[in-house]
Amino acid sequence: LLPGVESLSPPAPHEYALLPPERILLNERLGLEVDGSEPGPLPRDHPYCREQRELGCYPLPGWEQKRPLPQYEPFEDDLGRSRERDEEHRCRSGLTVGEFDAKVALESGIKKKKCLQRHTKGGFVFSCPHCVIYGFHVMLRGESPRDPFTVLYTRLNRRDLPLYLIHDNACKLRAYAMRREPAFFADVRFLIDRFHFHHTTAEAHKCGPSYNTDYYDSVCWVNTSAAESCNAFLVSFKTQAWYSSLVAFMIILANLISGRNSDLTRVDAPKLRIAGRADTWEPAVRQRLLMY
Repeated sequence: LLPGVESLSPPAPHEYALLPPERILLNERLGLEVDGSEPGPLPRDHPYCREQRELGCYPLPGWEQKRPLPQYEPFEDDLGRSRERDEEHRCRSGLTVGEFDAKVALESGIKKKKCLQRHTKGGFVFSCPHCVIYGFHVMLRGESPRDPFTVLYTRLNRRDLPLYLIHDNACKLRAYAMRREPAFFADVRFLIDRFHFHHTTAEAHKCGPSYNTDYYDSVCWVNTSAAESCNAFLVSFKTQAWYSSLVAFMIILANLISGRNSDLTRVDAPKLRIAGRADTWEPAVRQRLLMY
């Protein structure tokens, strides 16, 4: 169905009423407008954008919010949390989001401190394999598949989705996404980064080899732990963020990420250092291969 839909030209506005219900429903499931066109950015003052405007920062072109996040009844409550126990747990731990948070709080010795509820649960960042951070949002509850799903569905059009999405809980993210928007995410391959998939303790992933990045030639040389590198940088500012208000936390995180992105070296700089033969290349070869 998808190639056929893409090959059809959008109808004129006066023809909307003549579209069959099946075509309108398919366009909706693909994240398109009624006429089959891609939605543009919503106004920043739109009520649908309020939550992500106040809790998120995705400044890159194309990452503007384009559609609201529906409530998927009957398997979600009013806050978007799954009503079923086994949908939003982490594969390697077998714990639900609430149980995972309680375990972390207990191990940290702060279970009974009321100040825990006055702080966020941290930040969620999106990055490319070169460790460039695209944007972030603040989590008010424990991390769950809803965090990446919300950003990807509301901010990206279907054709702009990544072919490979690497996440430490990708098995549950795929189940979460396919239950809600299967047509929208049909072409996305969900993979678990090497570090978390090959964990050898009792908390190793049990979801099967289809989520293993080593099974796909397209990503065999990709840095699947880029997000972990970004987290390692951000965790050094955890104490400062803990004693900051939500508004201050947003400002601090935005400045940290902006400064870090601007300090990253060229993508091809490691290639020059590793190869060790760049000084023997002719200028024409350098121009051809490195574009400078």
